Amino acid sequence: MSKTYIRLQEVLIEIPVSRSTIYRWIAAGEFPQPVKLGAKTSAFVLEEFHEWQKKRNEQRSEAAA
Repeated sequence: MSKTYIRLQEVLIEIPVSRSTIYRWIAAGEFPQPVKLGAKTSAFVLEEFHEWQKKRNEQRSEAAA
C-alpha cells in the first residue's frame, strides 16, 4: 500500500500554529514524527496526520462535555 505524504507547509495551512509549535509537539511526542524523504526533505504521513486531527478533536469534545 502506497503512503501519501504532506509537507510542513501544508500542515501549517490545516492547523494555524507556528513551525516551532509543531516541532515542540513532535519533541514531546504529541504530533506525528516526520519521515525523511531525502537529504533535505521531510514530510508527514497523511494518514497519521489525519489520525492526530481526529484524536485532537475527540479530546476537545471530551473536555467540553
